[in-house]
Amino acid sequence: RARRGHSEKRPQTGADSAQEPTMAGLRAILAGLAGEALPISCPIDGTPAVVLGTGGYDIAPLLAPRASGRRLRFLAFLLTSALSPMRHWLRRNLLNRNRFHVVRELAAQVGTSAGAVYIPNRALSAHEHSEHAHLAAGEDGIVALREGWPALQRNPMATAYWSVEDYHLAYRTGRASPSQVAVAVLAGIQKLSHLGAFEPIDPAPILKAAAESDMRWLAGAPISVWDGIPVGVKDSIDVIGMTTTEGAFMARAPADADDTSVARLRAAGALIIGKTTMHCLGSAPLGYNSKTRGTTGPFNPYGLDRYPGGSSSGSAVAVAAGIVPLALGTDAGGSIRVPASFCGAFGLSPTHGRVPYNSAGAMMMTSLRLGPIAGNARDLALAHLLLSPAEPGHTYTLNYGLAGPPPPHASGISNGTCRLPLAGMRVGVMDAWFDDASPAVTATCRRALGALESLGATIVQVELQHLSALSMAHAITVASEQATMHDAMSHGAQFHSLEPATQIQLAIGGTFLAKELLAASRLRGWAFDQLKSVFRCCPIET
Repeated sequence: RARRGHSEKRPQTGADSAQEPTMAGLRAILAGLAGEALPISCPIDGTPAVVLGTGGYDIAPLLAPRASGRRLRFLAFLLTSALSPMRHWLRRNLLNRNRFHVVRELAAQVGTSAGAVYIPNRALSAHEHSEHAHLAAGEDGIVALREGWPALQRNPMATAYWSVEDYHLAYRTGRASPSQVAVAVLAGIQKLSHLGAFEPIDPAPILKAAAESDMRWLAGAPISVWDGIPVGVKDSIDVIGMTTTEGAFMARAPADADDTSVARLRAAGALIIGKTTMHCLGSAPLGYNSKTRGTTGPFNPYGLDRYPGGSSSGSAVAVAAGIVPLALGTDAGGSIRVPASFCGAFGLSPTHGRVPYNSAGAMMMTSLRLGPIAGNARDLALAHLLLSPAEPGHTYTLNYGLAGPPPPHASGISNGTCRLPLAGMRVGVMDAWFDDASPAVTATCRRALGALESLGATIVQVELQHLSALSMAHAITVASEQATMHDAMSHGAQFHSLEPATQIQLAIGGTFLAKELLAASRLRGWAFDQLKSVFRCCPIET
């Protein structure tokens, strides 16, 4: 199913992590932090090192020490502890060595050509809104949410893992019932507990919801295609009666209400199986969490020696292992896309604000969005139809203007053809960036481009400038917002109970200056205009 995931090897957790930091290791860490003697803030002297709009592809490896086990804990002590007198200097110097000051240099050159962007979406024009509303005016989306997609172009249940539509067909034909599926899912979680995909689960509410779904199916009155479908929920998303720990497992009260996304799934009849594990506070893309309750992990189902990707790691593992057909995740810097890729699943990270939700970070982070991870693109589309309608009065809805975001539509997939062949579609590719990967990955992705061309698509070469600085601007924004969001736990016992890498992330996020955050917002505005120009001038559709 899907393709085999490509993921990073996890470091050994045995002898290497148990080593005492040797003097050579400590010197290496200090050298990696300090590097050359640099000023504390790298002031701009009026002669920019990089000229806005020039330079070509510039992504390069970051300069930082590599550490795990006790060396990592020592590194966290140096960078975060009040007992480390050089912590502020070391953090600032680490940023300077990686040329974060270039963000300010480029932002100073933007001038009045682009406005700062603090919330990365824009109000649609009346014409744009009406175009999407027209596409959504038909019955296609309503029918899909009730019955699934028409013209199923594969044999039902032909794969080892069932899709949302497979479960729906099994219930409709009497091959299986929601209660039977609930029991099987709970058994599967237990059997695959070594993967660490789920937090501890209470079976009682799951079995009760399944029994209620049984009755609806027996009466011939299922609520929707989602009725009886098992779904996992990332542990940063609120589920009534469950504690939202964000992978940090602090003492918190259970949620007193479902998140908007969970409420919509539950109202459609879905079985909320439980919370999926995640990286501590969602602060890194590897996905592994040594503090997962009852176990460690989660682990990549394609190999226990490989990272699953994060931070929505448990959601991707649960889908890739076939435990559930769909799970919810969140994404600010790749936290849906990375684990879906690593685990060979499908992930949809929608536009910020397109899917309303109100859990941790929803109102505090301007890059965070909620989306599904599934075993195929058709299930992603079904989930998007359910999750993305505007929520009246929600901040995300208001950000799109008085009319809110347009209603979701099923155009292009509802007829079962998904626009095949692709004649007339223009796909933009930036070769230098596209090929900046290991040869095996590049070769596979080039074959995918060839497949698109064979179906009639046209490959168009595009160029984007200052990708390195834009990634830094994004890092400044996400890290600053995350540090602010968790400011209450940035001191004392709570802070020291976090994983060392998370401690470092929060400390660096608290190091950025206000002028750096504002510069990142100005550069974000310039990047919006650059992308609009690429889509307009090439022209391309994707």
